[in-house]
Order: sequence, then structure tokens, then C-alpha cells
Amino acid sequence: MSRLASPMAELLLPQIRTEATSVSSPVMKMLSLTFQAEESRLPTDAVCLRPDGHINWELLTMHQMIGDGYEAMTAGEQYKKAAPYIKEVAMRVHGEVMSWTRQDFKDRFQDNFVLFLKEETPMQVWEAHRYRGESHLALLITIAQFDRAIGDVLHILAHGKITIPKKMRLILGHPHLQKIVGPDKTFLLKLMMGSLESLNLRNLLWHGFLLPEECPPEYASLLIVVLLSLSSVTSILRDHPRRASVDITQYTPLLLFGGVPPLLFDSDLSASHILELEALFHTTAFILPGHVPFWKQALYYYCRGQYTFALSLLFPELEHSIRRMFVCLNHCSDRLWTAEQNVLYSTLDILLAHTTVEEGHPYDALRDETVPTLPNYLFAEVPEGIITALEDLFVWFEGPRMRDRVAHASIDEDSLTLLFVQRILGLCIALCRRYDCGEEAPPLSIASRCSQFFENYRSCFHPKIFIQRQILDMHRDYAACYQLLHQVQGPAPNQLFDLDLARRFVEVQSQRVLQQQEREGLPFFHRDTPWLNAHLLLQEHHSWEHHRLPCLKCSSSEMSKMGYLGVTLTNVSLFLKKVSEAYQDIQANIATRKASTAHKKNFAQLCHLMPYFLDCAALVMQRVALSLLQPHEPDIEQYQKAFEIVAHATAIVEGHVWRKVALYFCCALGDTGQDLSQLSHREKSRFAEFSFK
Repeated sequence: MSRLASPMAELLLPQIRTEATSVSSPVMKMLSLTFQAEESRLPTDAVCLRPDGHINWELLTMHQMIGDGYEAMTAGEQYKKAAPYIKEVAMRVHGEVMSWTRQDFKDRFQDNFVLFLKEETPMQVWEAHRYRGESHLALLITIAQFDRAIGDVLHILAHGKITIPKKMRLILGHPHLQKIVGPDKTFLLKLMMGSLESLNLRNLLWHGFLLPEECPPEYASLLIVVLLSLSSVTSILRDHPRRASVDITQYTPLLLFGGVPPLLFDSDLSASHILELEALFHTTAFILPGHVPFWKQALYYYCRGQYTFALSLLFPELEHSIRRMFVCLNHCSDRLWTAEQNVLYSTLDILLAHTTVEEGHPYDALRDETVPTLPNYLFAEVPEGIITALEDLFVWFEGPRMRDRVAHASIDEDSLTLLFVQRILGLCIALCRRYDCGEEAPPLSIASRCSQFFENYRSCFHPKIFIQRQILDMHRDYAACYQLLHQVQGPAPNQLFDLDLARRFVEVQSQRVLQQQEREGLPFFHRDTPWLNAHLLLQEHHSWEHHRLPCLKCSSSEMSKMGYLGVTLTNVSLFLKKVSEAYQDIQANIATRKASTAHKKNFAQLCHLMPYFLDCAALVMQRVALSLLQPHEPDIEQYQKAFEIVAHATAIVEGHVWRKVALYFCCALGDTGQDLSQLSHREKSRFAEFSFK
């Protein structure tokens, strides 16, 4: 029986029937290999490849590619003028290299395979391009690996003292890199993949704009040969260690937080399961028919365990399909063709933003706060669980950010386990299933299981969820310090400052917090004494795992606030650990009767102030927990100052200047009734005016 899972499929069906392209006419003209005979400037007897198989760089100077007067041209004019020349070079190179065997390719370029992170990858890329006709995949992998390689080279040349730009064109334009690559080669690289006015292969491929037939294989042949001929780059990579890759397994405990199932289906797909999924790819409105081959290729590489290849195919296709939904729901047809300059971008982070702008605005309108925004109706159509999963895996900074890390080859491929790949594949299957126009799937089918899991998915990496976990971690350090407090024995402490005033201040502050908690219905904290003291514990901290946040939306200012809150919690936890260590070290010296008078005085001061430190730490936990549910925009400056104060207090703990530490906590909590004479003028001007309200 035929069924339609969502009315959204009705909006997508017209695009399927017309098989609309996703690139505009100017982009298609730039990319197409067709050109006028008079545009050709490549001599008929020109030799594009040297005897060793490397590119003949003498044919690829800016003067050869562009012609006379190129210095007076704009970058866009230079790219437009050079495009016909480079297309003819690509066709000639392709005609020659496609006659090479595996061994021919290996013999010519093995010394430069260091451009790729893994030695076997170049051969896998070549075989996909040469023998299976998967030029699209070959370009995706090669571009990602080159992106990582030039970033590593720039890091080496700058001795690790600069932040590597995220955009390839900015890396290519850096003076350090231009010095070793040269202006001619830099121009060629930008022409092929580094500018919106150029052939722009990187953006067109990695953002899912191109159909298989829209990506000429000649470009794959040329780009592979060109990149493996960059001896100045590969020699640096050969002689220096590269930056460490991201070990994705560090996210496994968080991905499984709350006892979610590790795998959605069996690790080895049976023949019937593969047929089921391939049939789904054909019947769903989520995928254009012309893009189905990419999805089948991704499934093929998943079954072979080549996860990087599978994800490199899936991510652009997922973004392309979400872009089509975004365009239909928000009635902004011009946003479908955005792979060019002066057009509003529609990359995945923008498609998953909670707001958008009206049709017709320039490409940089999203950065203009004066431009009125509209709600993104994608969030009204797609189930909250699926949106949450998309944000978890692709958006949130504390999450794995799988798409970015695979696209920039910053991920350790050996750490890319079945768990993470199944999450991505399962999410894609769930979206396909939601807009399936075929027969009803059995309840136990892979598609049904994926749909059920992701429609009920709960965030593992939302910034607020991460802060919740940090509070739990901080509570463990708090509890350890609290246990030491009950063992306090020693000489009567000397009065350091008005501790009673500090206690009264903390009590007033905590009463405000608890009253607001009661109004908000925040269930996480409990107190059993008249004032907030060392007995404050998180009685039901396990409820954090099951608490549903009231809103998934997180603005940029809220993201900044979460960052400051997280660092503040980390510093308070570190402070409590250092307090515990200092207490144990001094107590051990006293027990062995080796303690000096200064040690004994330090111990007395610490014993006196430990209850107050615990009160302050507990109040920080209360305030942070309450701030997670604040509906208004946060005061970022307030949290930045809190971070600085707690960080400074943590740093001076090592000197056991307990009075000064206490004064800093007073400042952090907004108490101006203390004697701050021990603080320098700079410290007082920097911290004493602050109030953590």
C-alpha cells in the first residue's frame, strides 16, 4: 500500500519530476568543459605531463593561463580568462593518465603520497577514479586531504604560532605558503578550488550542488596530478611531523549518555537489508533521482568498512536534500543556487539556524544585524528529535562536528568507529523514511527502527547539556572537599577577615537563588540548613540525565554565555581540587611532626576558610544551574569577569595565600564590604567592582 509519511513530500515531488539542477547558469557555464575555439591558447603540440608523470608547470604560469595584461585584471576576470585554458589542459591530461595502470600511477607519485594522511588513500582514490568511474568521490577525498595538507604546512612554516584559517583560499593566500608555492601555482589552486568566482570545485562538491554528470572526470585527473606534483609542499610534510588528528572516540561516552543503544542495526548488512535501503533511496522524496547513485555508493563503502569514503559521499548529499527542504518551506527559491558570489549562502550551519532572511538579500545579509529575520520553518516541519540529532552531530561546538572534520580531513580515520558512522547513516535513513512515497515499511525494518530512534532522540552535545554534565563533575570535587571538612582538626584558626559578614552575604545571595529556583521549578538542588553551607549537596543529580530542556534554540550570545559558564565551572572544580590537595599535603606534614610554624599557620587558615570556599562553590553551582533556564539574553561581560576572577583565585591557591583567595571569592560574589587593602590597585580596579548577580 502506497503511503506518504509527510505532506512535505508533496512539496518535494515537483522538483523530482522536473529533475531541477542545483547550480545556476553562470556556474554551469564556468564548470562545463565546452568553450569557444578562439578561447584556446594551449599550443597543439604542448606537452602537459613530464616524462615522470608530473605536471609540466611551465605551461601553467599566470601569463600562459590568462594572457597579456593579467596584472591589471580583477581576480574574477583572471579566473574567467584562465578557465578555457585550464579546461583544455584537463582534457589532455585526462586522456593520457586514463591509460595508466595501478603500477604506473604508483611509480610516478609514490614519493609524494605523503600529501595524504594515510599511505593507502592515494591508491584507493586512483582506483575509484580510474576503474570505477567515481570521479566525484575522488575529488571529494583529494580536496579534503589537500585542505588538511596545506594547513599542516602553514602550521609548520609558522612554527605553530598562528591560528590556521578555516577557508582554503585564506590558507593559500597566506604569505608563508605563497613563499614556497609561488604565485603561479597559488593562482592555479585558487582557480580550481579556492574562490567563489573560479571553478569552485571544493564548494560545489562538498556542499552537494553537483549531479554526477555535472562533474567532469577530467577535473579529477588534473587535480590529482597537480596536487601530487607539488614537491615543495610534500617535501615539508615528509621532513616534519603533522598536526595531531582528532580522536573521535573521545565523544563515545557522551554519545551513549543516558543508556541509548550503541548500534541501530547489525554491523554487517544482509543482502535483504541492502535491497531495502536501495529501494528506499529510489522511492523517497528526500532524494532527487539523479543523486541516488551517490547514496548507493555511500552504502557500498559503508558495507566495505571504508567509512571516510562513505561519509564523504553522504555529507554533501544530506546537505543538498536539507537545502531543498529549506527552500520549499521558506519559499526562497533563489537559495537553491548559492554556489557563487553575491548570493546569499545556504551551507549546513545556515540551513539549521533558527532564523533566516527574506528572499533577495545580498550574500552577506546574515551578518547584518539590521536585516529583519524570519523564522526557519524547517524547525516546524522536521521532528524535534531529528533536528536535535542534526545539531548534535554537525553544529554544537562541544560535539563531534562530523561533517566539518571529515571535509577538512582533521579526523583520525582509525578512530572513526561503526558507532559514529551508523549514527550518520541512520539519521539519513530516518529522513528518507519520513518522506518516503513507497510502500509501508515493516515495524522491524531498518528504516522503521532508525525513524523511531531519531524522532525520539535527545541531545548529547547541546551546550546546556554539556554544562549540566560539568556541574555533576564539579559536584564530585565538591563532595571530596566536603569529606575533608569533616576531618578538620588542628589549632584554633586566627581570624582572617569578617567571616560572619561573608556568611551573611552568602546567605542573602543563596536565598535569592533558591527563591528563583522555586519559581522556575528547578529540581536539582537541595539545602537542609538555614544558610548555604558545606552540607549543600545535589540530592537527585541523576535527574539531570532525564531532564528535557525547555528550548533547543541557542543564540550566539547564549553560546558565548555557555562558554564562560563552562570555563568558570572548570576553574572552580580545579580550585576545589587544589584546596583538597593542599589540605592533605599540609595535614600529612603536621601528622609527621615535620611541619614548620608557617605550615601550621597555613593549615589553620585553610581550616577556617574551607566552609566558606565550599559555600562559594555551591553558590556558583546554583547560579550556573539557574542560568541554564534564563529566558532573557545574558550579560556576557558579567560571565567573562566571573571566569577571570575564578581563574585568578585558582592560580594563587598554589601559594596558599588563603586570605587573598577568600577576598577574590568575595569579589566574584559581589561583596564590597570586605577590606581589600591586600589587593593591588590594578587588581581592585579589575575585580572589586564586579558583581556576580
